[in-house]
Amino acid sequence: MKNKKLQKEEFLEILHDVFRIIKKEEKIKIIEETSSNLVVIGDLHGDIASLEKILKNINFESDKLLFLGDYGDRRWNDIEVYFKIFKLKLEHPSQIILLRGNHEGPSHLLPYPHDLPIHFLKEFGDNEAYLKLRKIWDVMPIASIVPGKYLFLHGGITSKLKELSDITKDEFLEAILWSDPYPGNEEIESPRGAGILFPEKTTKDVLERFKLKILIRSHQCCDPFRIDHDGKVLTIFSTKGEPYPNTHASFLRIPLKETFKNSNELVKKCLHVF
Repeated sequence: MKNKKLQKEEFLEILHDVFRIIKKEEKIKIIEETSSNLVVIGDLHGDIASLEKILKNINFESDKLLFLGDYGDRRWNDIEVYFKIFKLKLEHPSQIILLRGNHEGPSHLLPYPHDLPIHFLKEFGDNEAYLKLRKIWDVMPIASIVPGKYLFLHGGITSKLKELSDITKDEFLEAILWSDPYPGNEEIESPRGAGILFPEKTTKDVLERFKLKILIRSHQCCDPFRIDHDGKVLTIFSTKGEPYPNTHASFLRIPLKETFKNSNELVKKCLHVF
């Protein structure tokens, strides 16, 4: 019990410090080409083993890390994943970008089942740390861009996004956290019960409007990636195994000074599979 108390106090202190840092960040993180590489990490869902495999490939002198959200739920190691990424954020605040996923959503948009509070209760005996974690979710960046090249977010987009700043508006949060690309011709309700399914026309129009080339996202399990909308959308997933059916996971290491026209070129040069 003494160890658990000490662990909880340390975790609460980390949450306090991370909240202070992230609260000052812009909701759309602009990534300039000052770092050599951008390492992009998809859903983790408490998969500490996959996270540690990825981190073995990181050089913080040249790499910036961009997480696409969904850090917890589904596995009992989700507190450990949060501990690890938040420690990284404190040690390398300018090198770590933590985007918000649908498993970090507001209370009316949380997925079911949402087992994270159960894990906190079992680990610490109460949900004080979980409630403080939710305050961090509310100030997390929603998206990130490399100007002229890439749009990064967790789920998807909607044709109603007329300006880049619209991404930060509460009215579009559900679409950004929950939506998926599909091969249809118009936007329709998502079978997930939140967000939409968006067609290639939406992707093409929004990327052209924002002067970007590729939408890079996570949110959907894939083995180890998927390409949609004629190469304009790339999905990666950085966890594998139960409860997911994929046997491979992936992450990206993108040389920021290089330009890729579509996802096929990006996968060929930048995708790492494990």
